Amino acid sequence: MGLAAHSFLYESLLRDLQRRQKRADPSLLAFVEKTAWAAYHAHSGRFADGALENVALRMGMQLTDSDLVLPAAKNGDRGTKSRTLHVVSEVAPTGGHSRILTKWIQRDLSSSHAIVITRQKDRLPEFLQRIWVEREAVVTLLNPNDSLSDRARRLRSISTGFDRVILHQHPDDSVPVLAYAKPGGCPVVMFNHAHFWFSMGSTVSDLIVNTMPYFQGVTQRHRFPRATALLSGWPGLEPLRWGDIDKNAAKERLGLPANQPVVLTIASAHYFKPMAGYDFFRTAAKLLDRKRELHLLVVGVPADSLLVPEKLKQNQRLHLLGPVVDPRPYYEAADVSLESFPMSSMGGFCETVAYGEAFPVQTYGPGENILRLNQRIFDQHSRRAETEEEYLTDICALLESKSSTREKAAMIRKVIIGEDALFGDQFSSLYRQIDALKHTPGEIPATDCCDEEDNRLLALLDPQPIGRVLEQLLPLRPALVAHAQAVARGHEPVHEAVGRIGRRFLRSVFTKPVSVY
Repeated sequence: MGLAAHSFLYESLLRDLQRRQKRADPSLLAFVEKTAWAAYHAHSGRFADGALENVALRMGMQLTDSDLVLPAAKNGDRGTKSRTLHVVSEVAPTGGHSRILTKWIQRDLSSSHAIVITRQKDRLPEFLQRIWVEREAVVTLLNPNDSLSDRARRLRSISTGFDRVILHQHPDDSVPVLAYAKPGGCPVVMFNHAHFWFSMGSTVSDLIVNTMPYFQGVTQRHRFPRATALLSGWPGLEPLRWGDIDKNAAKERLGLPANQPVVLTIASAHYFKPMAGYDFFRTAAKLLDRKRELHLLVVGVPADSLLVPEKLKQNQRLHLLGPVVDPRPYYEAADVSLESFPMSSMGGFCETVAYGEAFPVQTYGPGENILRLNQRIFDQHSRRAETEEEYLTDICALLESKSSTREKAAMIRKVIIGEDALFGDQFSSLYRQIDALKHTPGEIPATDCCDEEDNRLLALLDPQPIGRVLEQLLPLRPALVAHAQAVARGHEPVHEAVGRIGRRFLRSVFTKPVSVY
């Protein structure tokens, strides 16, 4: 399934959303989130859309306020420090957004901080909580079982005690849109951690902060920002410090031969899903064949992953490690780090150099696009191969000249350590920009599918079974129409559509009646 199919899916859900609006359906708000979830997981050529988000904005404008107020900060901080509220949907032990949120709190000493988490279901990671406690950040967990409106009222009330609000929400979380739909109050800023995806939040954001110039450009073209800014850095929490790394000892601690080369890559498993001619594990098999003594560590992909061919799993020099909360021992053992592809885990890729002094090898290919980004700090010291063959040749050459490769990796590491030490210095100018703003939420334009290379790539990255999503999200009658249209446009095989419609109809006959409009 590609961009056209995903756009069809999204537009089918929008049509049902509009029907619900006309009927003042009580499930309207929940369906806004379901539609946003589909847009997030099945890229439809949109990064924001007023046809969807404006619905939540209008509902938020009608919300009555709550009387609950949480103290914004410790009494000793009042009058001496500004007060920053961070709003996040969920935090997790892995992934970049939880770490950037926590690093922001850790390194910004000019402000007192508080956190509101809108729908946490799992336990809070202890290592994040430890930093929050050290910084005396007040943490409020909203009850995920409460209604979206009730959580939004609570968040709106809590926010009255702050100088600025920073949104780190998931793309399909409507609570911040509802909470900040009314003008007035402190400025609201969206930290764009979902760089690659559709996201709600543009209607209520006075500023959108991005992590790279490329993502800032995407935001300016497709997210309808009132203003944009950059916050650069890496998600690693521990302050980076220079210290000698004994790679032989690090390898031995992991049970690896000290005299054999080690290559590492790190990313969530779905970042490695083959597309657009890229297949990481096909390339990995070729690399392991060429370097018979090489060990390849893959952090983030479990041993039972279907992405890895069974024959390759039998290779004792391939180590599928699954998600790892603290991967630094693996970083320190690696001689070379490979950027994950087809999708890059940019934070993890940088960490392998910063903490482990592994030499970074970027994904091969000509030019730059949203999945093949030029990172300034690496471009200065390493070239990007244009073909898979050049890529493999470059890796082998790096491993054959370990001393030179290690020296270059050390140079890059020193630059990263220097820039990391300045991470906290960015907040002074960022807050000046934020604090000069007034909170002025407003509707954004409705958008059509934008047929460009980046959107085609993102649609291929995570193809969704159109028929199954239609079946899961639409009531019977709209689903019947949508299945028929999907077949006519070639987005769903006839036999699959007939099977889904038949099963759905039988369930409606032999179970409790359902609404078919």
